[in-house]
Amino acid sequence: MNVLVAALQVQADPQVLDNLGILYIKSGRLQEARKVYRQLFNQFSQYQDGKIHYAQLLLQERSFEEAESALLSVIKGNQSFQDAYHQLALLYTHINRSAEGLERILQAIKLCSSTEKSCAQLYVCHGDILKDLKDLNAAAQSYNLAVQIDPNIAHAHLNLGVIHHLQGRYNEALKHYQSAQNLDPNNPVVVENMKKLRKQVFKSSPRECVGDSATCRTC
Repeated sequence: MNVLVAALQVQADPQVLDNLGILYIKSGRLQEARKVYRQLFNQFSQYQDGKIHYAQLLLQERSFEEAESALLSVIKGNQSFQDAYHQLALLYTHINRSAEGLERILQAIKLCSSTEKSCAQLYVCHGDILKDLKDLNAAAQSYNLAVQIDPNIAHAHLNLGVIHHLQGRYNEALKHYQSAQNLDPNNPVVVENMKKLRKQVFKSSPRECVGDSATCRTC
């Protein structure tokens, strides 16, 4: 962060300002982030990436209408700005406007190549919205697409585990829970869900176990 501040003292640069703002947001220094983005927009009003990150700040501050306005202004200027659609979808789902969120994430996915690693997060977002809308089969399809592109997304594996668990496919559920735990070993939801799964299987059929022999011994 000190390096970025020093660079700005030499010459103002929109990308450097934006990166500094992102660092302030991630470290919870929201007032300082606001000051940086105010400077950015005063000096470089056409720098669109900054508006997207500024919207993330506004979302944290619960300034939902201002965040929506910032993202819509980006899309108005460039209808192929994939990240703006993605952030708008996240905003709408956060404020319980899931149908609009679904529309926006589909617009983002249309701009995406299925082989781009960054597209995996779009499919995760799509799956989350469909899960919220209770369309579990379609949500599972999106999560599967996400992990095919990037197998290292713990959230996608966890939700795939949840869906398989709810639908009675216990071995598949365990496989994805284990993948999620390997990627995010301190996630309490994964640990709790695995315990529930094992108890449920043992209760329904004490002679049957889920997974490999090591897992069976714990049933």
